[in-house]
Amino acid sequence: MNYTHMQRFFMPSSSPTSHWQSTNQSDRVAPMLRRNHIAAVLSISIAWITPASAEDAVLIEEPTPPNVILITSDQLGHDAFAAETLSPFQHLSRLHSQSHQFLNHYIAPAVPLNQASIHTGRYNIRTKTVDYGYGRAMMAGDEVTIAEIFTGTDYKSGFFGTWWLGNNFPMRPKDQGYTESLVQYNDFIPPHSQAPGSENLSFGFRNNAEATLGDDAPHHLTTQAASFIESTHQLDYPFFLSLNIHTPVDPEAQAPARQQLLSGLDRSLSVIFAKLDELKMTSNTVIVFTTTRSLSNADSQSELRGTQGSVYEAGVRAPLWIMLPQPPQSSRSPKQIETVSAQIDILPTILEFCQFGSLDAFALDGQSLIGAINSAVPIELDRIIVQQHHLGATVASRHHFMLRKGPWKLLNPSDPSQSRRNSSNYELYNLSTDPSESKNLASENKDQVKQLLDLYDAWFLDVADTRIRDRGISPILVSRPQENPLILMADTRISNTSSSDGFWKLQAEHPSRVDISFDLPPHEGTDLKSWVATLSLRDASYTQVIDTSTDHVHFTGIPLIKGRNILQVVINSPDGQSELHPQQVHLTHR
Repeated sequence: MNYTHMQRFFMPSSSPTSHWQSTNQSDRVAPMLRRNHIAAVLSISIAWITPASAEDAVLIEEPTPPNVILITSDQLGHDAFAAETLSPFQHLSRLHSQSHQFLNHYIAPAVPLNQASIHTGRYNIRTKTVDYGYGRAMMAGDEVTIAEIFTGTDYKSGFFGTWWLGNNFPMRPKDQGYTESLVQYNDFIPPHSQAPGSENLSFGFRNNAEATLGDDAPHHLTTQAASFIESTHQLDYPFFLSLNIHTPVDPEAQAPARQQLLSGLDRSLSVIFAKLDELKMTSNTVIVFTTTRSLSNADSQSELRGTQGSVYEAGVRAPLWIMLPQPPQSSRSPKQIETVSAQIDILPTILEFCQFGSLDAFALDGQSLIGAINSAVPIELDRIIVQQHHLGATVASRHHFMLRKGPWKLLNPSDPSQSRRNSSNYELYNLSTDPSESKNLASENKDQVKQLLDLYDAWFLDVADTRIRDRGISPILVSRPQENPLILMADTRISNTSSSDGFWKLQAEHPSRVDISFDLPPHEGTDLKSWVATLSLRDASYTQVIDTSTDHVHFTGIPLIKGRNILQVVINSPDGQSELHPQQVHLTHR
């Protein structure tokens, strides 16, 4: 093992200025140019560390690239990971005791928003991921992910778990740079198989092909992730692994909800640690752990204020643990760090550890936390952290947000179930003296409220203007070479309501003829005889009377026009009073 890399890492480093604070309208990097820009930066970085000749190669001892594992979970709040709570769980305790722990780590109040920020190092609004489902979680295809950055190097990258950021080209993990992927469908995608006995099975896709994950998806995903680790080891490649365990319940654990969740997570960690130990890879592997949803409804033991999805501390605080390789005879021990951090910081921290060029070149919002890890005294990064979420396809200014700067926290706890701001009752807390947010100081600190609101307004203008010429939900690209058949899922169907109606927004690369089919949705014993299926595509509509002898509906030879197409499928009762919508639609090129 070569420890040159780690020795170079543990040196004082300055933190780059946050992207939004240092740029203006004239010098932002356009989204479509970021991929080429970053590829050029990586090429320069790699060329810089590559020996110029065979003679140089003899003289230069090349550092061993570290492996990186990013583990995310959900449904567990900040308080669930106290040392005394973890004591029954061997592998969680091991990770906790060997990790630097960031005690003031902030996440967004919704899972997809965190996944977008973790993978891009940017605020989710920039990426178009603004909400759960209804097409609002799909990330813009031109965003550069951490996997794509690793793709420009010798690393192999793997994603295993729930992916919220799109199920179609170019939004899937394989499209976003991952060498291998095994994806479990998210909560907004109902099981598509209605066969007897299938209700307990989990479904998803492996490398873009549909797959069944069995009746214990978290364990299956973890064992497959361990196999990925072994395969890269056999090929002598460094790896980046993202393992997202969604609601990791251990089916054999007989315990309260929080204990069950911790037990399931501990079981997944046991598989990963066992593989690393077996292959003697632990000493050269970075493990980053966080959660993408804070306080669960079953997690009532939090001492912080708020509920799941709120912008009070219990809704936006989560653990961040970073376990770093230990050089031989190192006296450095993991520590608890008070520096305020957020999900946008994970990517730049990993990049700096792996020495992937200057962080300023990546147009990130996050900052590397290396300086905070190396510092002998607590340091405060010169920036603000903002988290915001409410229902709707468009983010509304000053609606259900929190802003943290130093000890001060400003928030507007407006109703997140509304798409528009319905109140402006700003609250101000000094978290250094009032971590439970029990005393609102807004009325007696109006100047402080105004100052923080001005900072929020500047932040919002910057992130909202990222896509000033590309607003709205991204269309799904219809590309025969990339995806045939094209499978349209329920969570990407655009709707302004919480019902199952709505439409898919498509962008066809070429004109063609397609066959469109779907299974009949669950109808709870309702006789669908004489019901009518209507397919609307662009300006044309096609109808078909339901044949009750089959569970499938097929429309054949439908013309698809190049450019923007709106696709909608609805099944109406003969009297027009009831309607059903399929959970999946398959579009197959002829």
